Amino acid sequence: MANWQISNPDFSREAVIAHFGDEGPHAEFYRMLRAVDRDLDLNCGYSGPGRRHWSPKSHLRLVDRLAKRLFRKGPRPIRLLDVGCGRGGPAIRAHEQWGADVTGMDVSPYAVRRAVEETRKRAILEGLYFRSGDGMNIPYSDGEFPYVWAIETAAYVPDKIRFVSEIGRVLAPGGRFAMAEVAVDEHVAAGSRFALDCLGRFLAAWDMASVESLESYAGRMEASGMSVTRREDATAYTFRPHGKRLGRLVRHWDNRLFYRAAAWYVRRKTNADLDLMREQLEATFEAIESGVLRYGLLWATKV
Repeated sequence: MANWQISNPDFSREAVIAHFGDEGPHAEFYRMLRAVDRDLDLNCGYSGPGRRHWSPKSHLRLVDRLAKRLFRKGPRPIRLLDVGCGRGGPAIRAHEQWGADVTGMDVSPYAVRRAVEETRKRAILEGLYFRSGDGMNIPYSDGEFPYVWAIETAAYVPDKIRFVSEIGRVLAPGGRFAMAEVAVDEHVAAGSRFALDCLGRFLAAWDMASVESLESYAGRMEASGMSVTRREDATAYTFRPHGKRLGRLVRHWDNRLFYRAAAWYVRRKTNADLDLMREQLEATFEAIESGVLRYGLLWATKV
């Protein structure tokens, strides 16, 4: 099996911490979401036909889709490790909707503080715990968790082999792992220099380390002692609606009046600078339109 991996040569751990700490040059998008109190669920969302995308419900649909299969007919009580928990949205959803006892860890101290802040705001006194931690060196014992998930975390980890191996290590025998992740379409990448360039700009704009194909991620799970039970290409429900929404913006940005009006609106509502977000949004749109981006959901059981 070929391991398709496309890397960002300018990646650094410090850039990721700044990115998710509302401090880096690519953090304006998150600062905007924070201003309108919509920064807890920073995933791509999941929207079928007729469903509104770019809404809190689309993010919760992704979490619930992952959780439903992960927890179904599994051991109780549910003890879940959320690797790359971000600002706590998915962990809080797993706790409130599925009754899970969740430990969340993230490389960003700011994200951890934001998750703890939201937990206190909701007066959740137990069942949710957040701490700093690196997915390549998970600070827990072998076999400690019956459930582990990672939602859009692997793209920010430079060593995918070690990342998946660490998850396999802390997963209990018979335990279950679920992943939602940005991926590369290896056929498009192999046949188009333009698509590869688009992907490179996308990785740089979001401070990602690298992306692989869904097949490559599945192979790494198998090599780490897990058996993949289901693999789903969810591109049509994630990046496709993203592309449609972005297209409405990007295609009109050459219209100076439209752009000035949009920038004024964003500034007025959120105090964010559209000029700083433009690179990210354009890079995302181009990568989606080129067909090089995929989005996958994977579930596995430790053998």
